[in-house]
Amino acid sequence: MDIFREKSQVEEIRAFFKSLPVLPETLTLGPGEKVVDVPLFIQSSLAILEPGNSVAVQRPVWDRLVKARALLEHQQADE
Repeated sequence: MDIFREKSQVEEIRAFFKSLPVLPETLTLGPGEKVVDVPLFIQSSLAILEPGNSVAVQRPVWDRLVKARALLEHQQADE
């Protein structure tokens, strides 16, 4: 693992996404950042966070997963 996250953080975010009963089809993370297949985005992003990929590759993927989690948590709170 690298210095910006611990294995437990990856497991925590993995558990969060797994706990959602339904995922939206699309999700806008920010201007110019639209995920068009949320389940595939989550699956591929978590795979990239596995050991073996460089921090330069993992960091932006991690940041997008954190954004997605925050948006989905906010949506859940609004329901």
